[in-house]
Amino acid sequence: MSEHPPKKKKKKKVAYEHDQETRGAAREGREREREREREREREREREREREREREERERERGRERERERERERERERERERERESILQSPLLSTPSFIIFFLSLA
Repeated sequence: MSEHPPKKKKKKKVAYEHDQETRGAAREGREREREREREREREREREREREREREERERERGRERERERERERERERERERERESILQSPLLSTPSFIIFFLSLA
């Protein structure tokens, strides 16, 4: 009976040492998992940044296309004004020009 308590103490010491090792391994495991989670979060942030850049480039292309359409509409309006001014020209109403114009047809 007198040997029983020392065996318990020895077992507790072994258990304590094992427990320390287990806690250390668990702590290392948690640290590794936290690092992996931080890396995943950094990757998600990089992906969000790439997506924002893609969207911005797409918006810029859309704005550029709209500006080009507006320039084309302005050129068309300018051509239409030129046609109108030519048709309103006093030269077109002169008999000699009418005869010249008809001779071309």
